[in-house]
Amino acid sequence: AVQRALETAWEEARQATLGSDAELEEMWSQHAAGGLGMGGELGEASLEDMWASTSAQLEALNDPAKQAYHFADANPYMEHESPFEEGLRLFNEGHIKEAVLAFEAELQKNGDQSDVWRMLGQSHAEHDEDRRAIVCLERAVEHDPYNLDALLPLGVSYVNELDSARALRNLKAWVEHNPNYHGLEIRQDEYSDGTLMDEVTQLMLQAAEWDATDADVQVVLGVLYNVSRNFEGAVDAFKAASAARPDDYSLWNKLGATMANSQRSDEALPAYQRALELKPRYARGWLNLGISHANLMGNKASVRCYLHALDLNPSATHIWNYIRMALSAMERYDLVKFAATMDVEALRAEFPPIESVEEAAMLREAEGVDTVPGGAAGDGSGGGGGGDGAAEAEPGTRPSGFFERGAAVGLSDNI
Repeated sequence: AVQRALETAWEEARQATLGSDAELEEMWSQHAAGGLGMGGELGEASLEDMWASTSAQLEALNDPAKQAYHFADANPYMEHESPFEEGLRLFNEGHIKEAVLAFEAELQKNGDQSDVWRMLGQSHAEHDEDRRAIVCLERAVEHDPYNLDALLPLGVSYVNELDSARALRNLKAWVEHNPNYHGLEIRQDEYSDGTLMDEVTQLMLQAAEWDATDADVQVVLGVLYNVSRNFEGAVDAFKAASAARPDDYSLWNKLGATMANSQRSDEALPAYQRALELKPRYARGWLNLGISHANLMGNKASVRCYLHALDLNPSATHIWNYIRMALSAMERYDLVKFAATMDVEALRAEFPPIESVEEAAMLREAEGVDTVPGGAAGDGSGGGGGGDGAAEAEPGTRPSGFFERGAAVGLSDNI
């Protein structure tokens, strides 16, 4: 019966992804129609052209930096006198969907502006949409290569998309374009290996020596250490940054994500809780909180957090992947079909809405999940709850592909 349920759930999930296959088929058919000879045959040159063209299109589809940004068709903020200022207000209040529309209106009405593209990108990052954030932040840097407030989040988004090379290039640009650290030079010594990681790390360590109070330097170091998987160093850097800027919710999220990704999900929970106290409508924070609950075997709590994140951003459809995994871990195969059809209301009977950040703090206790005495913090060992624990991987936007402790699937949190 369990096998049949799994097969049914898998088929429903597969059907939900058929659209992308159809798009690829249509793309190939269009090229084939254009490459037919007079006799209806495909020549060798035509096949090569078709393959090259299709490969280029596929590469562009997978490369957020090469994608165009698509503005909303109907935008009420086109009539607003000051859409950028209104967007800033909405962003600070956590109304991100509305802020996105306001920033889009500003760009459409008044043309390209680096800081507007930056805020639009940060809005998408808040909603755990790093690929869209990259499109916007690349535009911000294109119009102002010295926009430090765009270079840093751009590097972070590339880390979350597992593109370490571009992340490092943008972080290097951040320190090289920062007037506070003009004149820093890469010092070759017996430990230098000539890699970009080595160069950027050298520059940032010099910057930290130059000004130990600069929180942004600690943030960049934390991001760098995430790339190199030096999670202890990253935790120390983000702790220093959050101590300097204790009301910055994004720093508490970065600290929590780094702890979670180093298999310390139980220590990550208070950091996420603090981030959400500072900004209750922080979709990325709710998603990361859910991932850490899942990694501590609190699958019911995780689904409630995931659904809350979807309430804030229904377009973040990748969250349904996490919901499917949590439901499978609970062996609730009767509910997996609702994840495949993205039916929030059908899941509400089992997973009621979270009414407050204070309630979120009690989710783990309410589910009765705790670690086994003697088990390492956040190591995936534990008792109670539904399903196996999971080991975290480096930052990314999707569940990672490796397995640990039998069938435990590693989930990663976004910094």
